Amino acid sequence: MPSAAPITIGLAEVHEAIAASRPDDPCLVFRDRRFTWGEVTERTRRLANALIDRGLGCHTERSDLDDHVSGQDHIGVYLHNGNEYLEVMLGALKARVASFNINYRYVAEELRYLLADSGARSIVVHSRFAPVLAEVLPDLPLLTVILQVADESGHDLLPGAVWYEDALAAASPDRPDVEWSADDLYMLYTGGTTGMPKGVMWRNGDAMVECFGGSRTATTIDDFVAEANTGLQALLAPPFMHGAGHWMSFRTWLGGGTIFVQSVPEQLDPVDIWSLVEHERLNFLLIVGDAFARPLLDVLEHAFVTCRPLRRKIAQDPRHDELSSLLGNGHLVERASSPASLVHGGGRNFGRDYTVECRLERSLLDRGLHLGRGLHLGRRRRRPVRRARIA
Repeated sequence: MPSAAPITIGLAEVHEAIAASRPDDPCLVFRDRRFTWGEVTERTRRLANALIDRGLGCHTERSDLDDHVSGQDHIGVYLHNGNEYLEVMLGALKARVASFNINYRYVAEELRYLLADSGARSIVVHSRFAPVLAEVLPDLPLLTVILQVADESGHDLLPGAVWYEDALAAASPDRPDVEWSADDLYMLYTGGTTGMPKGVMWRNGDAMVECFGGSRTATTIDDFVAEANTGLQALLAPPFMHGAGHWMSFRTWLGGGTIFVQSVPEQLDPVDIWSLVEHERLNFLLIVGDAFARPLLDVLEHAFVTCRPLRRKIAQDPRHDELSSLLGNGHLVERASSPASLVHGGGRNFGRDYTVECRLERSLLDRGLHLGRGLHLGRRRRRPVRRARIA
């Protein structure tokens, strides 16, 4: 059920309060970079101040506008998964700038439409996407602030752009000199499956509860901090450019947990994902549909695993045997002393999603796993499983 009254506390304020309660705990992990809550706070403040220094922010308060109108500047997030994606979303809120997602599969014409429709004044872009962005920049006079994230592509800095890390290093680590508001916008662009992409706008205070799974009973900052006790160690495998990926990321943070990002975000690499689950002893893994489930289950078919129920008691389900068979050498047990990872019971239509916790007993890499075998699900035809690109 919806919250009884509009939320008056914003996401930026809640995140900072949770961070202040555990500044040295791990908050965000990507490859060899392990950021504490205190470090994420400093980096997102620096980003906010960098945007404010460039003239971005809120120019008209929501109370003075119609519901469908934005009084804030907008920043596009044109990135693969990584620490920068979530830093931009949070740092933009701290600057009172509205961030929005960009599908990195778009060709130049689609990107041009999206950036024009959104009225974007700023963008954060991975270097590998710089050539496509360069094609459309001449048609976007409002887009004047470009922060570029270096990557393995080796592309040069776009004209007029600033390297992301340089922008942060040059900005103040102090709390931005603006009044954060629950009225400031969270924006999500649809993928265009029902026509051209459309920007959906929420008050970030409402999105914190309705989208990101924040507390429905908290009325004060202290209440939110008290409920940040989930202990989630979460790997959110879908692209952050889709709502599922970043919604559950912020749900993890609102629960005081740690977000882990796979080392190979450009494509689905099952060995990379399961190795991270095992090495970090993660207790939550988000995936979406067969495109994730089938390759991941194929890897599990080759590994010794112990599977335990997470939140939903699959072991008590009347289709227990059928679900269990999907896990190859795995088996389901009714109780567990410690959690591990999540798997969507993919490949078959069970009418709902199932969540299974798995802890790898032996290293996937040590077992010399390969992705050459197909996964047999029921009577379905065996198909070769390769390192699938994330849709």
